[in-house]
Amino acid sequence: MRPVAEATNDSAWEKGSHRTYSPVPGWFWNLFKAVWGIIAFGLLTNLAWRIGYGQHVPLNIVSPRVESSSELTGGLLPYGSSGSWLIYLALVTVTLCLTVLPVRTSTFLGVGQGLSALYLAATTYFFASFQRDLAAYQSEVFGPECLYEGCWPVGMQQYLLPAPILFTTLAMLLMATVFRHRHWVWRMLIPIATFLFATLVQVLAWDSLVLPWLASPPS
Repeated sequence: MRPVAEATNDSAWEKGSHRTYSPVPGWFWNLFKAVWGIIAFGLLTNLAWRIGYGQHVPLNIVSPRVESSSELTGGLLPYGSSGSWLIYLALVTVTLCLTVLPVRTSTFLGVGQGLSALYLAATTYFFASFQRDLAAYQSEVFGPECLYEGCWPVGMQQYLLPAPILFTTLAMLLMATVFRHRHWVWRMLIPIATFLFATLVQVLAWDSLVLPWLASPPS
């Protein structure tokens, strides 16, 4: 006669209710996820600050207080950014990778990526709005005064610079909700591809279309 314990185990196996045990201790896995989350949070905050302020986006921007004689710009002078494309793209890529935990199944699958998308969008908007108000305050208090009323185009420019991130966060939310059961590699790569494509469109349109409009008098 077969032992009762063995028979019970066989029955559980046949019913598909057996468990597989990971060789990694539970405390180590929890520590790994905690460290992963802390690093992701720090990088998300840093990215939102860099993009929201606009000073680190490697695109030409317009100063609201500098006059220009250029026919292309009309009234304001665009100047280059000190940002590096290599550092900028690498920072965004690494940050987006860390918003997805590399696991196939989880009780809270997609929650981290969804919260990361909301946090990135909210903090980017906060820093963009803060920079807009700060530029107007500095011009009013310390001078020189802005050339146009409302310190045009600071407000519009601060919201256009991080535009690719807006589309990226939408892609993150879709992958975290509608497509959350897809493999984690796809949930990681789709937002990155979205950001790169949106950035390419922004670069192609910026100097030829957007920048002359920002530098011209407000309509």
